[in-house]
Amino acid sequence: DNDARALVLVGGSAPGYWGSGDSTWQTTARFKNFSWGPRADEHPLYPAKAMELMTECLSTRLLGRVRDQLSLTYNCEVDLTMFEGFEAGHFIC
Repeated sequence: DNDARALVLVGGSAPGYWGSGDSTWQTTARFKNFSWGPRADEHPLYPAKAMELMTECLSTRLLGRVRDQLSLTYNCEVDLTMFEGFEAGHFIC
């Protein structure tokens, strides 16, 4: 097989399982006036479930764009890792 192949990984920081994030994430969130809103106070798992839902939406849209609109056969997805014992997690596309 002499076909050219490509691999692209895009990654970044994400909040931990409980939504706090490390100092870099917290600084960026404050700069952008980000807040989880009142629902995070009502239920401690709200940040984690919101991030999981966002990951699924991004994966679906990304795959739809690459396969349906660009007619490419690549696999693409967004993976989110939220650590329970650490303040921060990460994502990889």
